[in-house]
Amino acid sequence: MTTASLDSYYGEAMAMGERAPVALLDFAASGRLAVGEALTNIAATQIGELNRVKLSANWMAAAGHPGEDAGLYEAVKRWAKSCARRWA
Repeated sequence: MTTASLDSYYGEAMAMGERAPVALLDFAASGRLAVGEALTNIAATQIGELNRVKLSANWMAAAGHPGEDAGLYEAVKRWAKSCARRWA
């Protein structure tokens, strides 16, 4: 968390979510859990409305290894559909 100034109650907060071990079993579940963790972490701040939260994803996978590219594609596709359905 940062504050806009020394005497301010306003600023910004950043939260991370990661579930790399889960990706070994289920790529899509790993993505969902990471987003859930990030939202839970940021909920400790006074964000107000959920539409004030901006998500940025850094998709990490062992590209080129058997099954990794397809798993990453499926995780991103499911995550994007889920977000579009909920926040459209």
